[in-house]
Amino acid sequence: MVEILYLGIGLEVIEVDSDHIVIEHRVMWLGISRKFYYYGIDGVFVSRLKIDWLTDTQLERGFRFVDFKKGLVAINYGKNILGRTKTFRFGSILNREEAVQIVTIIHQRFPQYKYHSSIKRD
Repeated sequence: MVEILYLGIGLEVIEVDSDHIVIEHRVMWLGISRKFYYYGIDGVFVSRLKIDWLTDTQLERGFRFVDFKKGLVAINYGKNILGRTKTFRFGSILNREEAVQIVTIIHQRFPQYKYHSSIKRD
């Protein structure tokens, strides 16, 4: 039921400032959020995740209320238990050009979120 409400009237709200980035999924007054502190962020970038006609559909992308891994804008934050970097995504309805614009604006206002590693990541 929550997923159906989210599809119809849900919002994805992103708050960015110098201390943290918050991704929140809301349905009316209810929301679930994830907070990423600046000192743990290893870059905000446009994901190189391959988008084709199948993965670009609303159904394939998921739009799950608690899913923080969809979209073209990506944040590397922390490590999993195997030591691999965790990547979180937002902006699941954005196209590539819109994602580039958002990342550019974030980098201009908050350069500490630029991705600086030479290691290839998603």
